[in-house]
Amino acid sequence: MNLSLTYCFIALFALEILLFGVVIVLLFKLTKSFSAVTVHLTADKQTANHSSKSCEQVVTLKIQALERLLLFVERIQFVVVVKRVFQPDFSLNDFYVAIVQNVQDEFEHNMAQRLYVSENVWRMVVAAKDEIFKKTEDVFSQNNEVSVVKMAELLASIKNDVTDSAVMTIKEEFNKLM
Repeated sequence: MNLSLTYCFIALFALEILLFGVVIVLLFKLTKSFSAVTVHLTADKQTANHSSKSCEQVVTLKIQALERLLLFVERIQFVVVVKRVFQPDFSLNDFYVAIVQNVQDEFEHNMAQRLYVSENVWRMVVAAKDEIFKKTEDVFSQNNEVSVVKMAELLASIKNDVTDSAVMTIKEEFNKLM
């Protein structure tokens, strides 16, 4: 059992490193693309220059918001959130509360990003969060007699298509900015 749990945590760690790598690559591409946008936003006249600076600031804020929301969606994936909050001495109820509270805290930390993204992106981010809550509740209610370790394994194995859709929607909005 301990060897199985060790392999599970090694796999979780490897997946988190992979997700972190994906986020870093996306951030690098965002930064590189932002540089290209900045070059195209220069103007000759004083008023056009002021307008260009305003536009540049808005684009910067939108890109930062998209980056933060992308990171949020990646951080609420089951494999990542389970690794972040799991403690073997938790009761099932403590584990459930820790997952829900962690996702809710992450969401509240990023709520202001709604100002800078389209309603479509925001709806997808909220749908991803809500789907995590729903699936968490379903798994816990259907498996209320398993150990906390088994629950962690069950949750970590869940794939959430809604979070994948949210990532794609965020990327599409970013591409529209470019």
